[in-house]
Amino acid sequence: MAELWDVYTEERVPTGRLQQRGLPIPEGEYHLVVNIWVVREDGRILLTRRDPRKPYGGWWETTGGSVVAGEDSLQGAIRETGEETGICLQGLHPIFLCSEKRKNDFLDTWLFFVEGSPAVTLQEGETVDFRWVTREEYEAMDRAGEIVPTIHSFPHLCGALERKR
Repeated sequence: MAELWDVYTEERVPTGRLQQRGLPIPEGEYHLVVNIWVVREDGRILLTRRDPRKPYGGWWETTGGSVVAGEDSLQGAIRETGEETGICLQGLHPIFLCSEKRKNDFLDTWLFFVEGSPAVTLQEGETVDFRWVTREEYEAMDRAGEIVPTIHSFPHLCGALERKR
């Protein structure tokens, strides 16, 4: 069954129409995409490595993906994280970091702090490896061009991380 997305106007107002994944999105229409930063109590960030068959294959990224029809941004973030990593974020306190209007989507970025070191289960066809990295390791990977360029860089997290400590 094809994945469907809710369609939004450029002001982020739902149109009531649906868009099928993989089909071109008409100009002036948008869908929701989420980016999720999962951070342990020790400050380490979860990164997953993209399946080599995907765009940016082999690159590292935080969890993310499209919000499906009927979901809001937060629901999409929780579902995507569960699907791609096996980590259940339900019941945790999310921190909404920012939203960005891009060419044909709205990218919402979320932050979740998790206790301990939750087990990670990779999703076949999506992810092939994972790492928990420090801020310094993340920044070095970003400078080396190992991080998918479509996600927000680490500075968006700094304020939220400092408030948590």
